[in-house]
Amino acid sequence: MSFIPKSTKTFSRSVAAAGVVLLMFSGQAHAVDGCKVLLCLAGNWSNISVCRPDVEQAMHDVEHGKGWPTCSEAPGMNLEWTTEATCPVFYSSYNPDTGAWASCQYGAIVRVQVNNLPWSDMLWAVGTTSTSTRYYPPARTALGPSIDPRYDLDEAAYVPPPSPIPCTNTGDSC
Repeated sequence: MSFIPKSTKTFSRSVAAAGVVLLMFSGQAHAVDGCKVLLCLAGNWSNISVCRPDVEQAMHDVEHGKGWPTCSEAPGMNLEWTTEATCPVFYSSYNPDTGAWASCQYGAIVRVQVNNLPWSDMLWAVGTTSTSTRYYPPARTALGPSIDPRYDLDEAAYVPPPSPIPCTNTGDSC
């Protein structure tokens, strides 16, 4: 036998039900629209004020274990972690002792396709909103000077390390 009045039980059930409904909709209210993110990443998202919140939320979601948003109407966007093969040499770090690839300044890459053709690769320093975007020719033609210049500037400024001087000594001193 319970000592809680019936009206209190009904009120508690109503509050619990309302809480469940709010929880169900709270995730949806903050869900990122993958199609909007795709459109934003197709341009210079960081200079478009209506894009920044959605792209930054998508980044935040990935950092907290959620997947990258998708767009069923235009499935031309995917997230992958950078590897030696996908990280541009000017963003790569190498082991000074062995010369082996160690890491990439940008830990993730979001590839965007438009009409099934490469459009852009947004390199992203996970844990930050720092990005650098490689634009392919169709994007460069369509966007003109509005593209984010960081990737091009970093690539132009890159000076490859000097090649090691081959050892001409046949002894153990090399």
